[in-house]
Amino acid sequence: MPIPLCKPSVNMLDFGMIDDRVVFIGGVGGSGTRAVAEVVKSLGVHIGTKLNGPLDNLDWPGAQCAPLIRDRTTSYEDTFPEIAEAFEKFARKMRAQAPDMSAVQNMWGTKVPGSFFYLRALSAIFENMRYIHVMRHGLDMAFSKNHNQLFNWGGFFDIATKEDVTPRQLLKYWACANTFALQECKTWLPNRHLVVRFEELCADRTGHVQRIADFLGLADTEAATRAIRQKIVPQKSQSRYKHKAQAEMFDEADIATLNHLGFTAHLTDSTTQKVMLD
Repeated sequence: MPIPLCKPSVNMLDFGMIDDRVVFIGGVGGSGTRAVAEVVKSLGVHIGTKLNGPLDNLDWPGAQCAPLIRDRTTSYEDTFPEIAEAFEKFARKMRAQAPDMSAVQNMWGTKVPGSFFYLRALSAIFENMRYIHVMRHGLDMAFSKNHNQLFNWGGFFDIATKEDVTPRQLLKYWACANTFALQECKTWLPNRHLVVRFEELCADRTGHVQRIADFLGLADTEAATRAIRQKIVPQKSQSRYKHKAQAEMFDEADIATLNHLGFTAHLTDSTTQKVMLD
């Protein structure tokens, strides 16, 4: 469950904040973060040059910083200097990759699904950052083949992982991770975060291009809208859970969290094998 946090002390903020205009994009792996990255990129934001197929930034200093964040035996105050140094180097690398950035949108961004685990530190490092959190229906995510984040971060929520991942584990992780992410947004970025639901993005691509552009303070959305209409389409996997899920597969508390986060579903038992989505 979410870990209670406190505001950073004054001396933590005195190291010298980076004033770059920057946006980070995150969410549970498979939620549609790539689609949002496509929008941000099409709006003229530099999102890196060393990207994989899903547009994750491979220069992200996660190998160095993730173990520090996962380590609950060491205080945030002790680990912050090393995290700040790593992200200062990352910022310099991003600026060096796009020396003509001011000719585009004078902004750089990064899409890494697990970036919401770093929000406390990132909010103290980047003075002008924005964060976009992407969410997709938790029951669809429970049948995802993308298990990387569960294996990498499941222990953060005391979720035991094993080789044979179950829909119950995936929904539990989805519930814990999104609850944690939204709490972090409220605590550290109360006026600087945007939540995008993947299903709504697919249903209204034009409206969401404008919504994201407004959030980032960007203009000239016409080209981005044309590009995105070709790249973002409803996925065949949407509502896949309707053919697979029964109530007994999941913990009631996780279904309650699903409802609390605005994704309503009525599950019946396996004798009927029927699922209805409100």
